[in-house]
Amino acid sequence: MKVVWATAARADLTRILAFNLEKSEHWAARVDGRLRQRAAALSQTPFIGRRIGPALRALSIPDIQYVMIYRVAGEQVTIVRVRRTRENWDA
Repeated sequence: MKVVWATAARADLTRILAFNLEKSEHWAARVDGRLRQRAAALSQTPFIGRRIGPALRALSIPDIQYVMIYRVAGEQVTIVRVRRTRENWDA
């Protein structure tokens, strides 16, 4: 299964990396690597995330406290958004 990042999700990665770099290069690298690792794993286990709507799923990554929102359609997983668990999701 192919995994792609929506424009908003790519922007989320950039924002997350910039935010975490202000705190710690080590932490920023760990978070970025872990997010990319979990995204790649969705190609093998696309339905691992919990269903949060008719077409959306959420994959929690508790060790770094982030959540990936994604959809599965045909042979493609599209990562829609990435958020920190403490982040305001309405923004």
